[in-house]
Amino acid sequence: MSNNDLPRVDDILPKLFELLADGKIHTYDEAIEKLADLFNLTEEQRTRTNPTNNNNSFGNLINMARAEMSRSKTGEMISTGEFRLTPCGGFVLRRYLAEISTTFLKNFECPSRF
Repeated sequence: MSNNDLPRVDDILPKLFELLADGKIHTYDEAIEKLADLFNLTEEQRTRTNPTNNNNSFGNLINMARAEMSRSKTGEMISTGEFRLTPCGGFVLRRYLAEISTTFLKNFECPSRF
């Protein structure tokens, strides 16, 4: 089955920011479960794997979103499978939630106060 029925990274990013809004450390598995619920994914969509590397397809999308957050300094990896929103990420969430996308984050620079 195609991955065209899964949310795009640009759909996942704002929801991931909201999930991380509490400033606490969250796990990769928790993010998969909670975001899959938010997007009302079926069991098949939740467990679908990429045939080339056998990784979870939805999980790969979340990893892409996390990587973009790390690159833009709006999110940080704490340890393997654990991450949280940075103070700069909290600023983006409060001020730019409707604009959060891969394009926005690629062009965003954290203000120096963070």
